[in-house]
Amino acid sequence: MNTFSLAITFIPLALFFIFIPYLTRKTESFGVSIPEEIYATSEMKQLRKKYALLTVVVSIVMFGIVLVSPESIMEDKTGGIFLTFLIFGYMIIEFFIYLYFHRIMKQRKKAATWWDDKTEKVMVHTTFRTQQLRFSNKWFIIPFLIFLTTTTLTYVWYAQFPDQLPTNFDFLGEATNFVSKSYLSVFALPLTQLFLIALFFAVNILIGKVKQQISSENPDRSLQQNVIFRRRWSLYMIASSILLTIWLFVAQFISLLPKGNHVFTVASVIIHGLMLVGVIYLAFSTGQGGSRVKIADERNDKIIDRDNDRYWKLGVFYVNKQDPSIFLEKRFGIGWTFNWGNPKSWGILFVFSLFTLSIILLTR
Repeated sequence: MNTFSLAITFIPLALFFIFIPYLTRKTESFGVSIPEEIYATSEMKQLRKKYALLTVVVSIVMFGIVLVSPESIMEDKTGGIFLTFLIFGYMIIEFFIYLYFHRIMKQRKKAATWWDDKTEKVMVHTTFRTQQLRFSNKWFIIPFLIFLTTTTLTYVWYAQFPDQLPTNFDFLGEATNFVSKSYLSVFALPLTQLFLIALFFAVNILIGKVKQQISSENPDRSLQQNVIFRRRWSLYMIASSILLTIWLFVAQFISLLPKGNHVFTVASVIIHGLMLVGVIYLAFSTGQGGSRVKIADERNDKIIDRDNDRYWKLGVFYVNKQDPSIFLEKRFGIGWTFNWGNPKSWGILFVFSLFTLSIILLTR
């Protein structure tokens, strides 16, 4: 692992942070609800540009820190630890930048008269659940068959696995960590495959069941956009589950393949490259809730979504004990978040964390 390769890993993350304000719904700005017509004003455009510029500066600084770091810091596990701390530091800085603009938006909204002469409504589309919101779960048969193949071959070839199994790899496919051979350690990656398949399967189900968020200003357009948003992300989840199970299949047999390190490196670049390109394309072509999907505008300027900012702590944490929903769309970013006022959310987080920790311990 060299400094340039490490620095390159910051580019997708930086692009995500830079363009977040342009990918969220037009009825939300930096975690604060606004009328859709306000989104296109020069004041809002300037705020988004300032945020993007500040993020670009921070990203360049972080990129430079990696480039000037000594090569010795990249040796063995050190490079991964260094990258982890740098990424977390970068995310913390970006969160404080967001909070600065969130505070500006709250002040601006408090002083504005955006809600005057408008009727607040909560729009619920009675036909929403009748739409085809996601692709069939039958597609998960493909990654499950890959898992069965991996498990079967692992059992058949168990004696051929080396006494020390590689568990972590650098950018060149070289093993950086090993674990002693045992049935538990040998079958750790197949179990990881099964865990990921179950996770993507659950997410695909949730995509069809997550709380609907239909704009009161333009309900018909919002309905179409949200359906497209969910279907595209459903397809991405299915494709990702297939790609990741293939990648873990290659990783499982790296020690048994001729030139296994080379094969693993090529597979990693191709698979993670496809997933990265896919998520970038989805983010910019679809946006949060389908906000970037072009559909005819028939907005009613006299109606506006009900203001529920009080339930959004810092604009990113939704806490509403009266809302039975567990998942709903993020306000700042792409995808979904928990309703932290629902105890079930904490239960799901606990179970997920427990399974994740178990997988990590198995591969150590």
